[in-house]
Order: sequence, then structure tokens, then C-alpha cells
Amino acid sequence: LAQAPRGEPPQSDQGQHRPSCSFSAARRMAPSCVDSEWGRVAVAGSGFLADGYDLYIIGQVERVLAVEFECSKGTLRTDCLTTDEFKAYTSALSSAALFGAVVGQLLFGTLADRLGRRFIFITTACLIIFGSFASACVMESGGGPGMLLTQLVIARGLLGFGIGGEYPLSATICAEGTAPRRRGTLMSLVFANQGLGYLLSAVLMLALSYAEVPNAYMWRIALAFGGIVPMISLYFRMQMHESEDYTKIAAARKAGDKGVDIMLTVRR
Repeated sequence: LAQAPRGEPPQSDQGQHRPSCSFSAARRMAPSCVDSEWGRVAVAGSGFLADGYDLYIIGQVERVLAVEFECSKGTLRTDCLTTDEFKAYTSALSSAALFGAVVGQLLFGTLADRLGRRFIFITTACLIIFGSFASACVMESGGGPGMLLTQLVIARGLLGFGIGGEYPLSATICAEGTAPRRRGTLMSLVFANQGLGYLLSAVLMLALSYAEVPNAYMWRIALAFGGIVPMISLYFRMQMHESEDYTKIAAARKAGDKGVDIMLTVRR
């Protein structure tokens, strides 16, 4: 993502305005702490937590789907899938979100430099929410397990598209909203949330298993849960303002400064 124009003085702890964490009646009780240093770290970290959960949960969901739809796993369905057929679908399922993530990083990282961090950050959250709930709502539609799994592959690809956008946006929002002397530590905390997402997926599946939730509902609940954290963070993302660094970039671009052109950076 584009950096602040050359010649601007580096940020310092004293020179950068950081809102205090309080509630403002003028903003309809919206938490003004979202624009503070730790507020941005928390919001950005929630994105990585959701990414880690959504990427890891599919491996456990595939095990449940195998029991439901694969003939060799003892399912009672007459239209079950052979082992080779099921492996073909699971390969696509495992790859769909990763492929979408690659495309999402390139597209949304570029758009964030043109349209703003806040707008794209909201967009990626909406894609993850939609992709998560769409994954949980796939239907056979008269086409058997193959139709259901095909729909799931498409929904996971859309989900991955949003996940990919979260990577550059979360890192940039954290970097631009924190003081230089603490930036490395706080960015490490943001990235560590991905590991918490892995842990959360395992804990949820374990809890569903101990609760003896039927397999037909277990995998749907697990996939839908991936949209809960982005739904919560969406409100706070909408309360965020553009960072001072991006404001400088936008102003310099409007003034015709070629130093902030992303394509010039790529060509260098």
C-alpha cells in the first residue's frame, strides 16, 4: 500500500493525535476509542482472528462432510460420493479460499490506496460475513451432494476474496495508527490473532462434538460462526476515520504529486 509523501516528518508519539477511549454523546454513543492506538489494534486484530478461523475450520468441516456424503464412511445415502469424487470436491474446497485470498490481496490492497482504508475495510468485512453465512446455507437443490459441495466451493471462494483483502488492510491500519516506537510490537499482536482464530475453530468443533450436535447441523454452525466476529467488528469499522497518513497521501495525489503513485512504486 502507498506510503505517506516524501518530505513529511516522521510520526512521533507527541505529534500524532490519538483520541482518548471514551464515549461521545455527539456521536450517538459510538466508542471514540476506535480511533485510538489500541482501538485500531483491536479492530485490525479481529480481522486476523476471523481470517485464521475461516481458513482453519474448513479442514475440520471436511471430516464431517465425509461422514455425511462419502460412501466409504458408512453413510446411508443412496446418492453418496465415491472416495475419488469426494477428494476432488475437498481439494477444491481447500483451495477456493486460498485462491480467493491471493486475488483479494492484490485487488483490495490497490483499491485501498485509491478509495481509502476505511471503505475497503468495511467492504472486506461484508464479504466475509456474506461468504460465511452463504457457506452455511448451501443446499442440494435436487442435485445431491455434488450440487451442495459445488455451491460451497463458490461460497468459500467469495469468502477467501474478503479474507485476502483483510491481510493488507489490517496490517496497514495498524501500522498507520500506531506510534513508531511501538509499531512492531503492536503489529505482532495483530498477527498473533490469527493463531487465536485457529484455536477458536478447534474449541468450537470440540464443543459441538461434546454437545452431540448432529453432523447435518454441526458443519453449518461451524461455517456460520465465521461471520460472527466480522459482524461485531463491522460496527466499529464504520466508526473509524481515515488515518493521518492516508489523508496526506490523498491530499498529495490530489495536488498532482507523482511520488505517491503506486504504479511508479511497482516499476521501481
